[in-house]
Amino acid sequence: MPPGVTPRPGRPEDAPRRAAIHRAAREAAGEPPGPRVGLFRIARNHAARAFCARHGFRPVAASDGAGTEEGEPGLLLRRPEGRRRRRNRPPFQAPPPCQEPPRKERHP
Repeated sequence: MPPGVTPRPGRPEDAPRRAAIHRAAREAAGEPPGPRVGLFRIARNHAARAFCARHGFRPVAASDGAGTEEGEPGLLLRRPEGRRRRRNRPPFQAPPPCQEPPRKERHP
């Protein structure tokens, strides 16, 4: 997990899945808008749906889950045409690395 980010409460075994969801949404949001940018989410996963909604994705289709590995209903989320990233937001810059303070010499 990146420094400065506090983990949300939940089961530790869900952390890789949550990270994959966040990574997929960020990657898709960075691509130009179009019909190919879409994410499929399980319908009962409200946290993932809320995260995608914050990034501009809206439900466009639903499935009954018959063809999925989980067997649960899902939603196809896409961004509307013309939705672009905000230009006034500065690009992400990692904070500078921490430096240790100079050590004081000990005198006997």
